[in-house]
Amino acid sequence: MVNGDDHADIVIVGSGFGGAVAACRLAGPDTKVVVLERGRDWSQTKTPKRFRDYLYSSRMPHRLNGWLDLRVLQKMVVATGAGVGGGSLIYASVCVDAPDAVFCSGWPSEITAAEMRPYYGLVADMLNPQQIPAGQINPRIAMLSSAADKLGVSQRYHRLPLAVSFDQNVRHTGEAPWREAPRSGACGGDQRSGRHPHRRVAGRGEGRGELGDLLAQRLTIGLG
Repeated sequence: MVNGDDHADIVIVGSGFGGAVAACRLAGPDTKVVVLERGRDWSQTKTPKRFRDYLYSSRMPHRLNGWLDLRVLQKMVVATGAGVGGGSLIYASVCVDAPDAVFCSGWPSEITAAEMRPYYGLVADMLNPQQIPAGQINPRIAMLSSAADKLGVSQRYHRLPLAVSFDQNVRHTGEAPWREAPRSGACGGDQRSGRHPHRRVAGRGEGRGELGDLLAQRLTIGLG
């Protein structure tokens, strides 16, 4: 907890991917870093149960203080994270590079596809994204593949790379992966916490996630 007598060399707004990485790199024995986060620290609380418990509202944070902030705009709906870990709480582990066309308009001239490309490689080296192994295809994936075939767009369907370390030796038995038994290595159930015994979510652990844990450790050093 920061009080009025504390001094910080650097103040970072937000504890998501950008803020957490910046704080991790900048915090040190001679540098005091403070991270400001509007949302809760979920490491000491249970997962929300009702849909409304997941929602966050900047207008009514006393009533809606979950980790999902939905912004309905004119042509899109934006989902952002609210909590220690920021967007890492809600991004479902999907790691997809933005196509070059995304940067053709709407971005500052300094942010281009060529400028961003090396950083995609750095992220991939850190998170090691992988596709769900063929032997762990769960019913939801099979249903999506079947739907793509029936719509005539099977060539557009593929498994996305996920920041998940899969146990390659586990084979899906046909049961839902979130059930207690039998165990399988398929991705499913609690996407936030990665509680499944045969998979590890890189970048997110229990509650605030590995980013949040690392951030807390580095800030303890920086503020000590």
